[in-house]
Amino acid sequence: MKYLLLIISLSGLSACYQDSDVVFHQAGVYKGQVDLHNVTAADHEALLAARFNQVQTDR
Repeated sequence: MKYLLLIISLSGLSACYQDSDVVFHQAGVYKGQVDLHNVTAADHEALLAARFNQVQTDR
């Protein structure tokens, strides 16, 4: 019983690991990937209609 309690407590403590790798960014500067969804509303509606027609043909 003592060993079981020790194993449970050690496994519980090992689950509390937090990665300390922190990335600092400059304020107001976007460092991410290029936004591929930056389209006009009409183009967005056309893309959604095409996607809808691909999967919802039976309805």
